[in-house]
Amino acid sequence: MDDRRTCDEWTCKTLYLHFTQRFSDNDKALLIATDNLKGWQSNANEWRATVNDLKQSFVTKDRFDELKDRVAKWDGRSEGLSFGWSILLGACAIGAFTLSVMSYFK
Repeated sequence: MDDRRTCDEWTCKTLYLHFTQRFSDNDKALLIATDNLKGWQSNANEWRATVNDLKQSFVTKDRFDELKDRVAKWDGRSEGLSFGWSILLGACAIGAFTLSVMSYFK
């Protein structure tokens, strides 16, 4: 229906048909928008539930700091053990070298 009419072309019947069509189109658009909104809300709720599930598996800052301190302690302890093993192996190597030199000159 062409909306560009002059004032002379409008009658009660044409105005009635025009506005009936407009209201019908608005109702259809409203139904489509409502369906789209329901779908959007459903997707948003699924997304929100997924985010909440993921949040529960995240490490809290306090727990992270605690784990960081533990790792720092383990690093310090392992460095000390590594240094101890290095001294022991070095002493064994010096002892083996000394024994081989002594047995060579005997």
